[in-house]
Amino acid sequence: MKLIVLTPENCEAVVAPLLQLHDTTTERLDKEMTIVQARIVRGWRVDLGCTWGLIGERWSELYPWEGGQILGRALCHRGAILLNENPEDWN
Repeated sequence: MKLIVLTPENCEAVVAPLLQLHDTTTERLDKEMTIVQARIVRGWRVDLGCTWGLIGERWSELYPWEGGQILGRALCHRGAILLNENPEDWN
């Protein structure tokens, strides 16, 4: 792993790909995530207290997605919405 120091000069180059990944992930989940999957994610987050990063990793073990914290956060947000819950309550 390489540590990147965020500076005013490199900020846009570092952050832009992360924002794109977030947007792409969110759009895909809006189309593809099911209620059953939302319940699984809820169990990981609410019942077991898993971090966003761990949720992203677990999801990637089950489905062909790029894992990590961005995915985990998006999963929690979309899952809560699908289950008619407040996403803030999952934090």
